[in-house]
Amino acid sequence: MLEFGKEKLYIRVEKYMMYGNMALALYTEEGEPYVNLSKNIDSLPDRWCAIDTNNFPEGEELILKYHLGEKVGEIGSGFCKYPIYEMNMEEVKKYAI
Repeated sequence: MLEFGKEKLYIRVEKYMMYGNMALALYTEEGEPYVNLSKNIDSLPDRWCAIDTNNFPEGEELILKYHLGEKVGEIGSGFCKYPIYEMNMEEVKKYAI
């Protein structure tokens, strides 16, 4: 379980239909959706994920705190730049539902 402030969260790992990228969402311990960690912008290699820092600015902090991935670049969309991480799937699985 990931701890974020007073929240205890789990990661749900899926795939976006468009591009087939990894989709990461955070859920409460009660199973309620909390926030989408990822954003589907463009086709990315396996295990790479655009982090939605526009809607969840703390996303990178959470990834780094729990060693969930390593930053490999950025991608722009509109007025925003989103960090791209290669996810450490062994660590992600520790917190997945």
